Amino acid sequence: MTSRRAAVLALLVTASLTVLAQTQGTITITTPSPLPTGFVDQVYAPVQLMTDAQGLLAWSTSGLPPGLMLNSNSGIISGTPIESGSYVFVVSVRTIQSDFPASGSKQFTLNVALGPLSIVETSIPIGIQNAAYTATLTASGGLPPYQWSFATTDSQGLAIDPNTGTITGTPKNNGSFVLAVKVTDSIAETFSRGFSFFVATPLTVLTSSLPNGAAGTPYSQTLSAGGGQAPYTWSISTGTLPPGLQVDSFGRITGTPTTNGVYQFTVQVSDVGKRTATQALSITIGPGLTITTSSLPGGAAGVAYSQTLAASGGQPPYVWALASGALPAGLQLDASSGTISGTPAAAGTFPFTVSATDAAKQTAQKPLTIVVTDALTITTGNLSATVGVSFSQTLAATGGTPPYTWSVTAGSLPAGLSLDASSGTISGTPTAGGSTNVTITVSDARGLTAPKTLAIAVNLPSVPTVTIGGVPDTSGPRQQPQVTISLSGAYPVDVSGTITLTFASSVGGDDQMIQFSNGSRTLNFTVPAGSTQGVFSGVSSASVLTGTVAGSITLTVSLSAGGANITPNPPPTKTIVTSPTVPFIQTVSLVPGTGGFTVVVTGFSSTREVISGLFHFAPATNATLTQSDITVQLGSAFTTWYQNSASNAFGSLFTLTIPFTVSGSATSVVSVTVTLTNTRGNSNPVSPQ
Repeated sequence: MTSRRAAVLALLVTASLTVLAQTQGTITITTPSPLPTGFVDQVYAPVQLMTDAQGLLAWSTSGLPPGLMLNSNSGIISGTPIESGSYVFVVSVRTIQSDFPASGSKQFTLNVALGPLSIVETSIPIGIQNAAYTATLTASGGLPPYQWSFATTDSQGLAIDPNTGTITGTPKNNGSFVLAVKVTDSIAETFSRGFSFFVATPLTVLTSSLPNGAAGTPYSQTLSAGGGQAPYTWSISTGTLPPGLQVDSFGRITGTPTTNGVYQFTVQVSDVGKRTATQALSITIGPGLTITTSSLPGGAAGVAYSQTLAASGGQPPYVWALASGALPAGLQLDASSGTISGTPAAAGTFPFTVSATDAAKQTAQKPLTIVVTDALTITTGNLSATVGVSFSQTLAATGGTPPYTWSVTAGSLPAGLSLDASSGTISGTPTAGGSTNVTITVSDARGLTAPKTLAIAVNLPSVPTVTIGGVPDTSGPRQQPQVTISLSGAYPVDVSGTITLTFASSVGGDDQMIQFSNGSRTLNFTVPAGSTQGVFSGVSSASVLTGTVAGSITLTVSLSAGGANITPNPPPTKTIVTSPTVPFIQTVSLVPGTGGFTVVVTGFSSTREVISGLFHFAPATNATLTQSDITVQLGSAFTTWYQNSASNAFGSLFTLTIPFTVSGSATSVVSVTVTLTNTRGNSNPVSPQ
């Protein structure tokens, strides 16, 4: 039993050993290649090589970078590399003390760089607009050789040499920019850096002129530059500064000039990049600053005031100030112009001291005084005068400083008047009426002025008594008395007038034939200046037609002169009374007809009525009339006519036509005599002529 089991075991072992002898295992090294980069003379961070095997392993290699070693037991690479380069080597690994031997190998690359890849420069020089630019960058670390490039699309017109790292070109734009640069080493390591790139405008001296100075007065001015790269350094390249002045490297010209004259020189400025710019300048050393205003005119309270102070010498512009005292309330001093202006609030005497400071900080002072009086005012009010009457009025003013001077500054005085400039008296004899606005200005001894507009009314004198002459107080009908117009005294200007005729019937109706001889009821006339007699327009004489109706004719006068109505109140009038009368027969006609005849009578009845008519017929020779007198009642017929408004155009004129019938021969009547009767009585008997 025992031997059989032993035999079996032996067979099993033999079979097992046979299998192991026929199989060789493979170990895979899983650590990736290349290995982390090392740096010369810097401890290399240990790298543990890894495999897919377990148990004890044995490691070996050759060709590691000098200074590094591989631990054969642990598989750790460590040490301090001492030479740069790219090293390729094979690492082998095998199992030890294992029933299942296995082995493997792998090729690795390990780069030893000089150090971390970087760009040495942290800044680059500034550029100058439109000027050639060059700057060379330097790489450090990594593994040379290097390749350079811009890491931006906005290179401001510059280029970089890929091998040398030199930046060249001509910047076109001024300003601040970021220029990104990238360096790549031989093992494809990269490093980028953004450089602040400032492009300045060309270096320029900005000071174009220098203020003048005064001998013995401290002087200080600082030169100014622009562009380039500050800080700047200043110097005098040609010419000389005025004796007593010097310039330092900061561009400050200081000192106390000693000698008058004009000094020309050229300043030079240099920037950090040794760029230079020059500017020709000059300094004139002349008299010192002086306030030339010696006195100021006075002012008046409530009147605008303005005076400008003056100075000479020194270095303009000047700055003005009140050194002591006070200006009159309401006035102020303009620091830049030196003008004292405003409106004084109250009268008084105000002393003060002004100072002027020039660009070189020289200062001059001058004591001055302003005397403020009460406001200059014309106190005279509006004036009135009379045409043709001597006039004199002296104007009056208050305030200011006498003596006064007077003038007309707007408008004009009425004709015939004048103004005396020294006395202010307006005098003369006005020649025309009307109202005039004239501005009178008074000036005082200090030149203050005050205007005032006065209204000067030139009135016409009272009108002399107007007389309507030539016409009677009473008149019969159909009269033509001449009319005249006269003044009781001469008038200084032409007088124009109109006589207006009105009629009031005392018996009813109207008489439109009552008028002036010019055919109207108005009659125009003039009385020339200096005369008393009226002259009618267009005619040598005029008369009144009294018409045929009883009543009152009233003549009324209206007057004007110089465009003004000068008619007295009440206006001058003259009344002509036409009394009622018996009828008046103008013509009688006997007009034969068939079987009779017609009697036609024309005339007027100033009472505008006729009661009856008596017709006395005369027979022919050897003829006998059975009735020679016939009375005809006419009241109704005449009433009808006179009450008709159409009769007003004819006054009381009428044409009476009465037909008569004759029994027998009409030739038996050879004449007729007519007598008309109204309320005033009988007319004269009238027969045909």
